[in-house]
Amino acid sequence: ITDMYPIRPWLNYLWSEQTVASVDQFGFGKSLAGIDGSRRKIDDGERLIYIKDNISGNFYSPNRNYGKLPMDDFRCVVGQGYQKIVPEYEGLRTTFTILVPSSGYAVLYHAEIEELRGKDRDLTIYFAVRPQANLTEHTSYGFADFDPKYQGLCFPHFAYQSPTDYSCLYFSSERKFKSYSVSKRDFCGTYGDWSAPESLSAKKLSSRGSTFEEEYAAVVEIPIKLRPHGKKMFAFSLAAGRSLEESGALASSLAKESVFRSELKKQCAYGKACERVFRAEMPDPFFQSL
Repeated sequence: ITDMYPIRPWLNYLWSEQTVASVDQFGFGKSLAGIDGSRRKIDDGERLIYIKDNISGNFYSPNRNYGKLPMDDFRCVVGQGYQKIVPEYEGLRTTFTILVPSSGYAVLYHAEIEELRGKDRDLTIYFAVRPQANLTEHTSYGFADFDPKYQGLCFPHFAYQSPTDYSCLYFSSERKFKSYSVSKRDFCGTYGDWSAPESLSAKKLSSRGSTFEEEYAAVVEIPIKLRPHGKKMFAFSLAAGRSLEESGALASSLAKESVFRSELKKQCAYGKACERVFRAEMPDPFFQSL
């Protein structure tokens, strides 16, 4: 896919025996875990990378491109079990990959930022997803905050006579993050939105926990310095478990560069074994444009 704004969003589906995720050309979508015979959401909606230049203070989202900036290049690579969004803007190439691992109620996210113009870059990377903390289908008590044991963001949710034992989502980052937000309101501002989050103009994110949120978010801030033609990689995961301990252990074990590469290799091998390539050509210009 080379058109960032097609007539309607392109949707791809990634799956394992336990988890299925939908992904459009921006990387947005929802992930569902097949827990206790029901499809329970893990994430839903925005999956975003923001890049901020620490010298100018300017920022943008390469995979969503809210301002419709003139991208130098854009590609969306659709695979079986994974999807890559690859935009280039002002000499920075971002490769954002969403992947469903071969096992576990989890989704993997991976970002690679590469410098193309031979310049030193002083940047801050923000990564944001929308955890759907209520796995229980009951409106009840929940909270979100930083967990010191596994060094990630936890989203426990409790309910009386819950239909499932699964009650906690956990977001993990392989790289240590400087600060975090756990709700859309905290990150974007009370009247803000994802196109220009108010927190990106602050020195750092609030790093505060929250309770009874209608719109949880997992947002982390990671400052980086890129050398000319250098690149940095970032591995993240979101996992569901029956407790903070279980979900935290799973998420932290998956949010690793080595695990991402291994799982991507598995998905590519599986896709190659199953693929049947065909080309359809039609005289109708409308169909040819899709």
